[in-house]
This record gives sequence, C-alpha cells and structure tokens, in this order.
Amino acid sequence: MRAVLNEAGALAPNTLHCVYFREKSYAKAVLAYLNSSVATELAQHRIYGGGMRKVEPREAEKIPVPDPHTR
Repeated sequence: MRAVLNEAGALAPNTLHCVYFREKSYAKAVLAYLNSSVATELAQHRIYGGGMRKVEPREAEKIPVPDPHTR
C-alpha cells in the first residue's frame, strides 16, 4: 500500500483509490501514517500470486487513522 499526494492533479486510473481531504493542512501527516508499517498491518487486504497485496475501497474505509486535531 502506498499513499501519495497528487499535487499535479493527475487523473487516477481505476486501479488506484483516491482520498480527498477537506483540510489539506493535515494531508501530509495522514499520508505519512498511511505509508507506515502500522497502517499496512492494520489494513485488511487480499494477497494475490507473487505476494501482491490489494486493499479494496470498503476495506480501506476501515483502516483506523488518528485524528490530527487531537494531541
């Protein structure tokens, strides 16, 4: 699982999932968390041949993400 900030506004093919932020000031912090080993381990995913992991949209919705507003 990799999360990237799409600053170019490129269109994503249907093999990618998009997350849109209401508050962009927290986007980099949330993306850093999503790229962490902690989030990867907490994500429910399927493993396909060769070890490829795939997270479906409904599964991605269930990944716990810390609230950036709390300290």
